[in-house]
Amino acid sequence: MNFRIWVGVSVLVSCGLSILPYFYVLSYGLGFEPYNALGVDYIFMWGSPIPVNFFQFTPLLTLVATLVLGICALIFVMSGGALKALAFLGSLMFAYQGSHLLVGFVKFFLTARKTGHDLAQLSPMLAMTVIGYCVLLLFQREWTMQASVSVDPVVATPIQRFYSYAIDVAIFLTLVASIHLEMLPYEWLVLIVLYILYFAVFERVFLLTPGKLLLNTRVRMQNGTVPDESAIIRRTLARLIPLEPLSCFDGHGWHDEISKTTVVRYP
Repeated sequence: MNFRIWVGVSVLVSCGLSILPYFYVLSYGLGFEPYNALGVDYIFMWGSPIPVNFFQFTPLLTLVATLVLGICALIFVMSGGALKALAFLGSLMFAYQGSHLLVGFVKFFLTARKTGHDLAQLSPMLAMTVIGYCVLLLFQREWTMQASVSVDPVVATPIQRFYSYAIDVAIFLTLVASIHLEMLPYEWLVLIVLYILYFAVFERVFLLTPGKLLLNTRVRMQNGTVPDESAIIRRTLARLIPLEPLSCFDGHGWHDEISKTTVVRYP
């Protein structure tokens, strides 16, 4: 099994495990005997790849996101299509599950009485984080091959960058809402750390964020090279300056000038 098929099948299995609890509840309501306790515990422990927290619509939106992710993975496995849609949803899975995994480890170490069950609950998050990473890695590999034969990129316009940032902010807000930070000490500090990691990890590893992925934009140095860790750290920390996002309407944002980076768009 090559890497492409493995990634698609892994996403399908993840979606299947996420939907199984719905069938379990339905079968239990129809009078069927429940499955063994261990299997049921693991099924309900798995959770959804993309937990969308939006008031009373949360269960429905989460189910829809899982189904769409599964459909994109199925199309990709069968024909190789829908890779960009799969990559976008995979980036959401990577962001959501990675954040939940990080917060889960914090909660685990802060818990006075630790059990193996508490640690086992983190395994589905770890698995889905790895799967999301592999989806983005595959997309990055395909994009690199295509970009090498395409026309040169152009500097992204302020309005394109605004749309990209708005998408990322919306994703980050739903991510934070799904974690319930109010249950953690130093909630504000955890929020800042997650904000920094969201942009730093995506832009350093993949040169993009979910918003940039949708708009076909990438981060690079102003001299055309790939940004290193130092540039990404300066770029990310500069985002914490008050009203900094508005500086992009002047052509280059403050985080661009401080880190000597820019954002380019591929047709």
